[in-house]
Amino acid sequence: MTSISGKRILLVVPKFAPLDSQIMNELEIQGAYVEIIYDQCQKFNPNFIKSSFRIIRKCYYKLNNLNIKYHSQFDQWDKEWDYLLCINGWSIDPILLKKIKTLNPNIKCILYLWDSLKTFRFNCLFPFFDKVYTFDYQDSIKYNIDYLPLFWVENKNGNHSEIKYDLSFIGKLHSDRYEVIKKIEKYCRNNGINYYFKIIITNRGSNIIEYIKHLLFKLKNRGQIDYRYDLLYGKIIDPIISFNYVDPIVAQNIINASRCIIDIEIPEQSGLTNRTIQGLGYQKKIITTNFKIKNDVLFQNNPNIIVIDRYNPIINTEAISQNYSSDKPNNTILEKLRIDNWIKIILNMKKINDMIVFK
Repeated sequence: MTSISGKRILLVVPKFAPLDSQIMNELEIQGAYVEIIYDQCQKFNPNFIKSSFRIIRKCYYKLNNLNIKYHSQFDQWDKEWDYLLCINGWSIDPILLKKIKTLNPNIKCILYLWDSLKTFRFNCLFPFFDKVYTFDYQDSIKYNIDYLPLFWVENKNGNHSEIKYDLSFIGKLHSDRYEVIKKIEKYCRNNGINYYFKIIITNRGSNIIEYIKHLLFKLKNRGQIDYRYDLLYGKIIDPIISFNYVDPIVAQNIINASRCIIDIEIPEQSGLTNRTIQGLGYQKKIITTNFKIKNDVLFQNNPNIIVIDRYNPIINTEAISQNYSSDKPNNTILEKLRIDNWIKIILNMKKINDMIVFK
């Protein structure tokens, strides 16, 4: 098969702008008819690795069929499809997969994971899919599934803006991201490095639950500041914090005007973020705290990636001032990760020797 033109694709994906719409748009550009179901992770899901009271959660889920109830509101499951493309599949249930396969005996079911199996038990779904990909190289080895990093989307306005910032970062608040950025900010001020940093908080959650988390943090980490709680409830006022999304056009302009993009991953994840792939696609250097990238089969020798210590971030000013290296091996990899080619790999429209997936 060389084209999905005219094919019917059911896309099940988390609502994670702009990645969800970028995938749907590219499928449509390539001629497919696409309907989308925005997958939501149901509360108290027992498949989270760190979930407490897992036995109680499993019983609660089994008795109440929460995933089935959630998906029963979508009539797309009863239609005819050529493909089911599922991203993560937090609330996908084997019953749903058996149902769609019964109605569509020739359907191709594909699962792509952009979260790690260290955080969620996605592997319970593997037997029900024809193909499984992961963005996490370590997970690909451990679970014998195909490794395929995330995609990047071309900048239609070009990447030739005047450079205003040596470093930039725009991303949501999670884990120790704020503390790391503040250390980098201090280093930049002390070393004359221009920067633009913005950490976004869009969901404050339940006041009661957040307060309980705060108390547990204080009990476990006596004497330490709970930055997350203090930021959520305005106890820390900082201009790098925003309670609104940065306009996509503004964010794009900042990336274009930056020499290097900072990436601060969730500590327990080793998969490369979309920020990393997108930045490289725009020919920006990447400064990342993800030291596991040194063992990544695709990016371990990339001269455009600089790894720093998240606890003591020291940035080599000479390295960030050097031009982006456009060597052929890295450009070839990025070409294949551009979203049009990425979709073709995912849906198996490229010959196996043209693919960059690894087991």
